[in-house]
Amino acid sequence: MPRCAGECVFRIERTGRMLHDAIVLGRRRTVESALEDGSLGQLVNVAGLPGLAAAVIGMPDIHHGYGFPIGAVAGTSWEDGVISPGGVGYDINCGVRLYTFAGTADTGMTDLPGVLASLARSVPSGLGSRAAVRLSRKECSSVLESGSAWAVERGYGVADDLASTEDGGALSGADPGALSRRAVERGMDAMGTLGSGNHFVEIGMCDRVFEPSATLMGLREGLLSATVHCGSRGLGHQVCSDHLRTLKVRFPPERMVCPIRTWSVRLSEAARACSTCRPCERRPTMPMPTGRSSASW
Repeated sequence: MPRCAGECVFRIERTGRMLHDAIVLGRRRTVESALEDGSLGQLVNVAGLPGLAAAVIGMPDIHHGYGFPIGAVAGTSWEDGVISPGGVGYDINCGVRLYTFAGTADTGMTDLPGVLASLARSVPSGLGSRAAVRLSRKECSSVLESGSAWAVERGYGVADDLASTEDGGALSGADPGALSRRAVERGMDAMGTLGSGNHFVEIGMCDRVFEPSATLMGLREGLLSATVHCGSRGLGHQVCSDHLRTLKVRFPPERMVCPIRTWSVRLSEAARACSTCRPCERRPTMPMPTGRSSASW
């Protein structure tokens, strides 16, 4: 069991082939759950990745993933580190956005059941859900290159949305031509869908403000908000699958860069496959998932 290193901080000291410590942020029950589902063992394995720059961290939502536990953070150096598709994840750039409304609970929540029913009708959700507007291949390429700006140009947002989004809602250097035909196909009818699993749309109210910086996000007591958890959906999943297959060809088992095996956890070859960050004559680098990140925004 990891030792308690502070309030809601548990640490696994470096041992064996670990390059750095592994830290879990959360209560004791978080650690116990991570130990039970195997994600704590995965975190220890991640601590053995080449070029690791510092301790690996498991966030309070840590749970079993694809080689990397979902909810884990690990940084590797550009010089001798690696990029792992399992670390990026299948739902590339999956994250949470907070939207604030002009109304307060007193003025905007008079018909909560009606609001929820309207959301259920308007937001396609569930496995295999499709949006009302299906993109062409050309439009899908534009989304990959422009990200959130594509949505703003078509009236699905305003310019202020870009200013309040990380990197303006798009990462530079996207190359839609690097994606497989199947990846693009899976992205064409998924735009605007919520997905399944732990994705959600949540209506909330700001009850109390603890940090003054919250005002920078327009939050104040009594204000209504919507929290959306989503990602790049089938597009990102296909890109990750494609890269894992590519790595298995480029790096046969005898040359595969692998995390350690410990804590009774044995990772599949595909899940632990990773590539060097910097390209060299014999070992080409893993393409950066910039376009898929832009699509998720």
